[in-house]
Amino acid sequence: MVPANPKQVTFDLLNAPKPHNLLLKASYPPGWQNTWLLNIPWIGVTLNMAFIILTACTTKYEDVADLLAGDLASGSEEWIGMKVGMKDKVKMRTE
Repeated sequence: MVPANPKQVTFDLLNAPKPHNLLLKASYPPGWQNTWLLNIPWIGVTLNMAFIILTACTTKYEDVADLLAGDLASGSEEWIGMKVGMKDKVKMRTE
């Protein structure tokens, strides 16, 4: 393939999608784990939610692309029409 931007290097297509490292859940964020911020009066819920979304619920574009490619290749209709939350499995805290 030839890239649209000439400064980018050319790349070869993969034969099969790479496995992704994402935890998926429909309709709400997966693997939700509250922090100590939840205990702050009045604003704790908002701070807890913002902290978790900004730190733990981030992914890499490549992982999302691998997820989409794998889903399209398998012909699965599991996630069609749903809001899907995704999170890197490595960011799961073990307590």
